[in-house]
Amino acid sequence: MPNKQKSKLRTTEASREFSAEVIRYLSQSRSLASIAQSLNVNRSYLCMVSKGQRSLTIEHLLTIENELGEGVAALVLEAILSRKSNETRAKYEGLLQLLKDSTDLRSSLIESRKRRKR
Repeated sequence: MPNKQKSKLRTTEASREFSAEVIRYLSQSRSLASIAQSLNVNRSYLCMVSKGQRSLTIEHLLTIENELGEGVAALVLEAILSRKSNETRAKYEGLLQLLKDSTDLRSSLIESRKRRKR
């Protein structure tokens, strides 16, 4: 298999793993049905994503950020840290809080703009 095909395969694999982590993390606080509705996809598609069989699109990630109020960077870090030791998680707690705060600030600014347009 040529290197370009191997690289694309790894990228696709990584994308599916990343997508599965995001959905598994979100499903800790929301039902799959609720997430599927927010992303405008059916529940079976979301189940395939959570099993690493399909990937989220950029549009899905933007919806997660905009509609669900979850910053993708914070989601990724939180998903990764959920599998690490308490000591490792503690080292990254400040960064995680900063990412969450920046997402909250962004959401507030977007909401403020929407209100002004009305």
